[in-house]
Amino acid sequence: MAQALLGRHPEPIFTIDAESEPVQSANTLGILPEFQRCSFLPESAATRAPGGTAVRRHDGLADDNRTILLPGASVVLGETTYYLSVKGVGTRSPMFGFADIFPAGGRSAWAGASLDEHWRERAYHAPVFTGEMWFGGGPYGASGEEGPSDSVRITEMAGDTPQNINGFWICPVLAYNRLPEWLVSSFEGSYWYRRWRAGWFQEIRLVPSDVRLYFHSEAPIGVKPQQVLSAFGVDDADQMDAFIERFIASGVGALTLAARTAKPCENGFELLDYDDVWLDKDSVIAPDGTIHFADIDDVEWRRFDDGAGARKKMARQFERNFYEFMFGLDSLMSERDRMAGRIPSVAQRRAELGARYEMALAADKFARTESSAAGVDLVLSPPCGEVGQVTIRLVDYAGGA
Repeated sequence: MAQALLGRHPEPIFTIDAESEPVQSANTLGILPEFQRCSFLPESAATRAPGGTAVRRHDGLADDNRTILLPGASVVLGETTYYLSVKGVGTRSPMFGFADIFPAGGRSAWAGASLDEHWRERAYHAPVFTGEMWFGGGPYGASGEEGPSDSVRITEMAGDTPQNINGFWICPVLAYNRLPEWLVSSFEGSYWYRRWRAGWFQEIRLVPSDVRLYFHSEAPIGVKPQQVLSAFGVDDADQMDAFIERFIASGVGALTLAARTAKPCENGFELLDYDDVWLDKDSVIAPDGTIHFADIDDVEWRRFDDGAGARKKMARQFERNFYEFMFGLDSLMSERDRMAGRIPSVAQRRAELGARYEMALAADKFARTESSAAGVDLVLSPPCGEVGQVTIRLVDYAGGA
């Protein structure tokens, strides 16, 4: 049986009834509804809840800096199991080089290990909220409202299949909630230099695993492919080939989001693009190989005056994240060679890659391959034909033009 969650730090998480109405994605109202109206508190906040508050304890699993997974809360969409993930449950790492930011009491925000040990060993710390401003968009450890609001709008674009937008796989956001005022009052004074003064929010989403491409994961697939594949139950050549095919299909989907969403707007065209997010750290891999983009709060609409501008952005978006995708794919292909006991030449590897692209994209409506003696091209055809097509070289063969 596949193991999708590989994190090493169990962590309790506490829920209380949200004090205000959640903002919910219209297409996910029936998914884990019992959690959509909750605020999720780390132990450092749950102990400060006002008397009489009904506090419920759950088993969680730490995920990166400010997110927690609930292994016991899951749902099957299609053929994939997705787990509840809450973004904004406090931070496990200080932003700056001194620890005690609480205004009184001599209490350390990072109990359990010294700050020196944290920076040296990347030691685990239980999460705590802070009032420090983070990237101008929210408090460090939680979120402002703009990001979660954008995530709900992106999720709603997916319609009845909330994890897929025209071949771009996402971790759908079910809802977001405002954190209670008593919590904000308790922690907003704990900051280093700049204080966040607007609302504090949490984002409630679904993820198929906690395995990322390269960064912010206990076992990134690009770094520890054997460990990840073993956990995912990928044990033989046929399973590996199917895994790689889905990795390619979904990876190209992520690299070509702009082409898949381009549409006319007033005096031009608009399409979806990435802001301050990257494929290597902001996506997770399902046990079947499908790449899901997790941090959709930084996916934004961009407008262009003409098709030429839109096509330039489509090409640039592909190139911006291609290395992260190709690093993971190269690692998987090397693991496939290891399984087969072979060491291919560079020409053989290129030829195999071209063939795998062709197979993986055979059913893609918006991205097809064109092969020649020179190599393999990717041809992007947006749903809005007026934008025009974009051709990008995927692989060059030896001696090709």
